[in-house]
Amino acid sequence: MPGRLLWVSFDVNATRLRIEVHDASDRPPVPRQPGPTAGCGRGLLLVDALATGWGHFPRPGGVGKVVWCECPPAPLGVTE
Repeated sequence: MPGRLLWVSFDVNATRLRIEVHDASDRPPVPRQPGPTAGCGRGLLLVDALATGWGHFPRPGGVGKVVWCECPPAPLGVTE
Protein backbone atom coordinates (compact mmCIF):
# COMPACT_ATOMS: atom_id res chain seq x y z
CA MET A 1 0.00 0.00 0.00
CA PRO A 2 1.52 3.38 -0.99
CA GLY A 3 2.69 5.54 1.92
CA ARG A 4 3.01 2.60 4.29
CA LEU A 5 6.42 1.35 3.28
CA LEU A 6 9.32 1.24 5.71
CA TRP A 7 12.22 3.38 4.49
CA VAL A 8 15.72 3.65 5.96
CA SER A 9 18.20 6.30 4.83
CA PHE A 10 21.79 7.09 5.74
CA ASP A 11 23.60 10.37 5.21
CA VAL A 12 27.25 10.67 6.15
CA ASN A 13 29.73 13.52 6.01
CA ALA A 14 32.96 14.44 7.81
CA THR A 15 31.18 15.39 11.04
CA ARG A 16 28.35 12.89 11.50
CA LEU A 17 26.28 9.91 10.37
CA ARG A 18 22.53 10.58 10.20
CA ILE A 19 20.13 7.64 10.09
CA GLU A 20 16.42 8.06 9.39
CA VAL A 21 13.76 5.36 9.65
CA HIS A 22 10.41 6.20 8.06
CA ASP A 23 7.40 4.11 9.07
CA ALA A 24 3.60 4.22 8.88
CA SER A 25 2.91 4.52 12.61
CA ASP A 26 1.82 7.87 14.05
CA ARG A 27 2.83 6.79 17.57
CA PRO A 28 5.92 8.62 18.86
CA PRO A 29 8.91 6.48 19.86
CA VAL A 30 9.23 5.95 23.61
CA PRO A 31 12.29 4.38 25.26
CA ARG A 32 11.38 1.36 27.41
CA GLN A 33 12.95 -0.26 30.42
CA PRO A 34 12.79 -3.94 29.44
CA GLY A 35 13.38 -6.70 31.91
CA PRO A 36 16.66 -8.63 31.80
CA THR A 37 15.12 -11.51 29.81
CA ALA A 38 12.93 -9.42 27.48
CA GLY A 39 13.44 -10.19 23.80
CA CYS A 40 12.74 -6.63 22.61
CA GLY A 41 12.51 -3.03 23.78
CA ARG A 42 16.18 -2.04 23.80
CA GLY A 43 16.43 -0.23 20.45
CA LEU A 44 15.96 3.34 21.64
CA LEU A 45 18.14 2.69 24.70
CA LEU A 46 20.98 1.76 22.33
CA VAL A 47 20.29 4.75 20.08
CA ASP A 48 20.29 7.08 23.10
CA ALA A 49 23.59 5.63 24.35
CA LEU A 50 25.39 5.82 20.99
CA ALA A 51 23.95 8.91 19.30
CA THR A 52 24.69 12.57 19.91
CA GLY A 53 20.99 13.24 19.37
CA TRP A 54 17.77 11.67 18.17
CA GLY A 55 14.13 12.56 17.68
CA HIS A 56 11.13 12.20 15.42
CA PHE A 57 8.85 14.26 13.18
CA PRO A 58 5.78 13.62 10.99
CA ARG A 59 6.53 11.82 7.74
CA PRO A 60 6.57 14.40 4.93
CA GLY A 61 3.90 13.82 2.33
CA GLY A 62 2.60 10.61 3.82
CA VAL A 63 1.30 8.58 6.69
CA GLY A 64 3.46 8.03 9.77
CA LYS A 65 6.68 9.45 11.16
CA VAL A 66 10.43 9.64 10.73
CA VAL A 67 12.71 8.66 13.62
CA TRP A 68 16.26 9.99 13.24
CA CYS A 69 19.57 9.88 15.07
CA GLU A 70 23.00 11.37 14.51
CA CYS A 71 26.28 9.76 15.54
CA PRO A 72 29.78 11.22 15.52
CA PRO A 73 32.30 9.78 13.09
CA ALA A 74 34.90 7.33 14.37
CA PRO A 75 38.29 6.93 12.79
CA LEU A 76 38.59 3.79 10.66
CA GLY A 77 39.97 0.83 12.55
CA VAL A 78 39.04 2.20 15.98
CA THR A 79 37.04 -0.20 18.15
CA GLU A 80 35.98 0.12 21.72
